[in-house]
Amino acid sequence: MKSFFNPEDRILSARSLDGITWFREKGVRIESSQNNPISTAFYCYVHQPTELNGSFEMFYHSARQIKNSWKTKILRTVSLDGLVWDQESLTVLDDTASSQPLTQIRAPYLWPIENGWRLYFSAKDTTRITNIYSARSENRIDWSIEPGTRIEPEMFPAKESDDDRVIGVSDTSITRLSDGRLRMYFSSFRGADWKQNICSAVSQDGLNWSIEEGIRINFGPHGCRYVANNPSVIQINGKWNMYFRGSNNMPIKDKIFHATSSDGLTWEVEGIALAPNSNCRKERHEIAHPFVFQTSEGFYRMYYTGCCGTILNSSSYAWYENFYRELGIDIIYD
Repeated sequence: MKSFFNPEDRILSARSLDGITWFREKGVRIESSQNNPISTAFYCYVHQPTELNGSFEMFYHSARQIKNSWKTKILRTVSLDGLVWDQESLTVLDDTASSQPLTQIRAPYLWPIENGWRLYFSAKDTTRITNIYSARSENRIDWSIEPGTRIEPEMFPAKESDDDRVIGVSDTSITRLSDGRLRMYFSSFRGADWKQNICSAVSQDGLNWSIEEGIRINFGPHGCRYVANNPSVIQINGKWNMYFRGSNNMPIKDKIFHATSSDGLTWEVEGIALAPNSNCRKERHEIAHPFVFQTSEGFYRMYYTGCCGTILNSSSYAWYENFYRELGIDIIYD
């Protein structure tokens, strides 16, 4: 079934002193412009590397529709204050960057390694399966994709039911454990792209990962009926905090939820961190893809995606009602 809208995604931001109460910051961080002719901007990673002397660096996913085909890439840009960004972004990875044919490159996440950096990203292989890959760089500008996959569906135990079988993985967030290992949180697609939950894996070297048993955040509860994905994990006051997208009717009125954990494995959903602002054209349709970090000034900033697409009216709900009816489910009006 053809979609009823063309997405108009851009990167927005909010700030918080405690990671619980969030206040939107005025304006748009990244969107299409004359100097940055993209159709969508989302999935970002932001930090303040030492050599930039307090300035901010962002890596984000962008896409542009050309002749009914989406061309995707990961771009890099910089900012003095984390609010106003250089709109002339530099391409660091795109669909031509690998000797192995990869498409829909997205979801960047950086991690420091010896003599450089590693960039984790998601992409589809020649069989159209979404896996998690990595690239490395000494200067965060010139990147070389590393051989193999970091996480792929075949790493999960076999399931008797196709409804529970993992058919794709995406969207990384990485933390360091007390024993020195790394833990990666990521989205897993369960039986269909529109059914997603959050799982985790651990690694000694950042290249070879082992899936941890169980599910960190599952879909099912109200607000996350079919989707819990896009994790961003950060430690605040000695406790692990996760921000993620939840959806009853993907992609209608997706929200950003907040969960906490003492051990990083068992999580309790605390509630909604941010919901779409129906009065704002930039995010009235849905919000998603949170990335949270602590700035050098001490407060927390959340970068997130705002989407308007088509105004949510009776016609758009009717489209989704028919779509879900074909799947044997009903729509929730939230």
